[in-house]
Amino acid sequence: MPHNYIFLSHKRTDKRRVREYRNALESAGYRPWMDETDLIAGRTLDRTLQEAMSSSCAAIFFITPRYQYDGYLKSEIDDALRQKVIRGNGFSIIPLLLIDETGKRGILPDPLKKYPWGEPETDIEGLTYIFKWLPPHLSSKRGYLPLDEVVPPTAKEVALVGQNLTSRVWLDQQRYSRFLSEIKAILSRGAIEKVVLVMMVPKALKAIHPGAAKHLRKYSLVGLEWLHRDLGDDNRITVVFHPSATLSLLAVDWGYNDSAFALITPKFQRTQEIDERVSILLNEAFFDSASMARMILDAKDNANDASTAFLSKAPELLNRLLEEAEL
Repeated sequence: MPHNYIFLSHKRTDKRRVREYRNALESAGYRPWMDETDLIAGRTLDRTLQEAMSSSCAAIFFITPRYQYDGYLKSEIDDALRQKVIRGNGFSIIPLLLIDETGKRGILPDPLKKYPWGEPETDIEGLTYIFKWLPPHLSSKRGYLPLDEVVPPTAKEVALVGQNLTSRVWLDQQRYSRFLSEIKAILSRGAIEKVVLVMMVPKALKAIHPGAAKHLRKYSLVGLEWLHRDLGDDNRITVVFHPSATLSLLAVDWGYNDSAFALITPKFQRTQEIDERVSILLNEAFFDSASMARMILDAKDNANDASTAFLSKAPELLNRLLEEAEL
């Protein structure tokens, strides 16, 4: 069962508002289930809802004054309560009492009163409640990206972006082995056409954080050599050095359409409050599929101080960039 499916329970008349939450959750790397996009043709509504709920790690109830404990909404609440009994802390029930356009707030259905609920004044505050109350196994990863769980099975292009690639993970054998096994699992999927490791250009990183720049030689150079040793000459793997690679995140399917593009930051899942960093990720104006495509194209064309190489040649390229940066 994927760890990041989330069921979105709402009244149809509130669908436009719930879509904003769905988009934000997708940007954070979760896979929200919503009837308008995920209903399966040929199956009864009851069966589809039950299967969706059993495949989710949480159910969020968007309760406006129009939300009532009856009909299909009652079925969704009852299904969520059953999942909670079966799975305990592995499943979260998250009610949000929302204000409608008249200023009235939704009323919590009796069966949900035993669970913590939020009364957000804004949608950002609503997201804060959601991330706070997701199951503990999500927030306890402490920055660890379970690639085999969060990368969709149909993904064709995957990129790891950011300074996390300069960390001690490369020289910690246990963490490196875990990272290697996940990369191998991703590559074993028939759909994968490209895996890109995006790192900051040494000269640019030196200007921002000299200590981290030194890690590029101490950790990253050795790590890329290990990775080539263990993965061989797989030409699906490329390494990009770009001066704008400052976020630690995972990008999926950036070259297709925006609806398939996901951003997942490993630090997001353990963020207690919605801070400025997370808000930027939730705003596609700051980083979207077009931004990722430009970074890859810059590197391919050696434009804007960016460069790229297949994994087999990446250590050699990084060493040259380190020498140019006098590191």
